[in-house]
This record gives sequence, C-alpha cells and structure tokens, in this order.
Amino acid sequence: MNSPANYLDLKLESLLKLHGQQQLVKDPKVLQRSLGDAYLYTQNPVFKNIRDQFLKIGGTFTTEDFCHYQVFPYASLPQILKLKKVPYANNVSVLEEIESLHPKRFTCAELIKVKSNYTLHESSHCVADFYLEKISAGTFLSDLKISAESKNAFRWIMAESFANAAESFANAFCKTSAHRLFFELNSYVTHSKKVNSSLQQCLELIGPTHTFSVIYVSYLYANCLLPMPSHKQYQQLLEILIPDTQLKAKAIESAAVRKIFAHGFELSLDFRMQTTGFFCAYMGINTPLEKLLLIDVAEVLRKTKCVQDFLSCTHFG
Repeated sequence: MNSPANYLDLKLESLLKLHGQQQLVKDPKVLQRSLGDAYLYTQNPVFKNIRDQFLKIGGTFTTEDFCHYQVFPYASLPQILKLKKVPYANNVSVLEEIESLHPKRFTCAELIKVKSNYTLHESSHCVADFYLEKISAGTFLSDLKISAESKNAFRWIMAESFANAAESFANAFCKTSAHRLFFELNSYVTHSKKVNSSLQQCLELIGPTHTFSVIYVSYLYANCLLPMPSHKQYQQLLEILIPDTQLKAKAIESAAVRKIFAHGFELSLDFRMQTTGFFCAYMGINTPLEKLLLIDVAEVLRKTKCVQDFLSCTHFG
C-alpha cells in the first residue's frame, strides 16, 4: 500500500489496514492490540532485535497496569525489571470503533494522538539489566576510585543509555511515512530529517556497530550530566571506540558522526537531572547528584571493558 508523503494525511482506514496487514503473520512475538507493533517488528531490525532478546530472557507483556505505569512510569521500572514484564495499552480498539462509526471520515491529522506504547524502551531496559547483572558482578569498575553508590548509579545509567541509544538507532530504518508514524507512536526518541540524514551517513561511513557505540557513549555522557566533550576529548573517545585506523580517521573528520554524537546531549538537562535524581533517591541513594555522578566516562572506557563487554552481549557491539 502506498502511503502519503506526510503521514498526517493518512486516512485512519489506511492506517488500520497497514496495522492489520502485518498481523496476517499472526506471529506470537507481536502485540496485536498495540498500534504499529507488528509493522515495526517486521520492518525495523532494531525493534525486532530487542523484542527477540527480551522474549529470549523470559520477558512478557501485559495490559495489566501492575506497577502504576500509566500514572507514574518513573517509579515502575524496578517492578518491570524484577518481573521482566512490560505493560502496554490497547490503543487499537478505540480507533477501530471510530472507523466503524465514521468510515473513511478521519485522517491522522484530525485525531488526537492515542496513547503511545513504549515497549521498545522498557524492553531495552530489561535486556540491559539482564546482561549488566553479570557484567557488574565482582570487579565492576574496581579500577576506578568511585563509591559503591556511584557504581550502582552508573550501572543504571548504562541501562538507561542503552534504551535511549536503541531508540535513536532504530530511527535509521524509518524510511516511509507509515514507518515514521508507527515509530513515533512507540518511541521516546525520534529524529528530525537532518539528524536522520547524519545517522545514514554514519552507517555508510563507519558501519552499524561503530555507529551504535558512538550513539551509546553519547547518551552515557549526557545521562551522567557531563558537558559535551571538547574536540580533543572527542577525538580521544573515537580512538577508543574505533580501533581501525582508517575508519577512525574518517570518523574524526566526519561532521555527520559529530552530529550524531551531539544528538544525545539534546535531551533536556532538567529532565535528565529530575529523572536520574528521582530514580536514585527512589532506589535508596540520597547522595546529591553532583557528588554521585563524579564519573569520568572516558576513564571508564580506557581502564575497563565493561562498556565494550556490555555492548557485545547485547549484540550491538
């Protein structure tokens, strides 16, 4: 089915058909009552990768709001991780009812946005937590002079950054208006055309593995409330992340790679401070953020392999 260049011009009837076409496979891995879920599973490799890994580690989905997710999602993460269970809402039935009452009447532009389902983000958290439980055992960050509380905070930030990076990376595959619409209904992180153009250039220049590493480390910096690295510090980071001499040189000179690295810092600083501060306090850590996050990410990358090992485990490194 051909879709308009602007997804807002898409008729509700066409949207539901696009959603339903993907359901014909009846794959038990997809959520039939989550708008665009089956489409994204079949069309977006990052979405599929995370879903497959989540189910492999025993993850499940539910429409039961067992953790107050619909009211206050920031307090729901511990229960989601403990049970490996991600809540979502049925956001299909109401649209089907509207279409049945007023056939072919509404376009997407005329509809108030239905409730989004952030299963990609929450599933990524569960996948990250599964691997970090092993990686953070024993000598985790033992080469660094930081407190036990800071180590715990950094582990949580590693997981949050992975969820951010997975969503950011998945934007690369949103090449049609329908794909963009479904993705925006299922992701916190969406790109402008300029950012997505830079992402495509990165993929062509340094490949998917290095591109994901650059995005991930960008979010590590941002979520640790660190400033954007200087040009010299940025070069040193790329030297760690990209061992190949030729690729490294290309990456250092590339405006697109720099743009993608900078994108992680576009997360609102106030938002990052509030969410990180709340979650740490909720988990029983009362140390002020300015002391808790005295973590040198570059030093972590130089002196330990925890980030590289983590990305390798998640099949993104």
